[in-house]
Amino acid sequence: MIIVLLNSQFFERQILCSSMVWTCSITGKTGLTFEEALSSERNAHEMLNAFPNGLQLPVLYLMNYINESKFGSIIDMICAFISNRYFIGEDIEAIKSGKK
Repeated sequence: MIIVLLNSQFFERQILCSSMVWTCSITGKTGLTFEEALSSERNAHEMLNAFPNGLQLPVLYLMNYINESKFGSIIDMICAFISNRYFIGEDIEAIKSGKK
């Protein structure tokens, strides 16, 4: 009886892992298989680690004061705000033209 129960639990677990009921905990994507959710989380972690250190604190500060629930709108608002501003610790590239 115990072997049948363990076998049943094993197959239920297999069905759960291969079904599309998983969600990426970082991006919020739904309807993923277990492997797709893990892959999505790994990719999101890599993207977050590549985010410039000089912009992390200013963007988090702005996120604190934005009263918007749509992720796309939040991104647009942050991009509009920081597009013409410089922050302490931010890397800046400049091209010098002319002979001065």
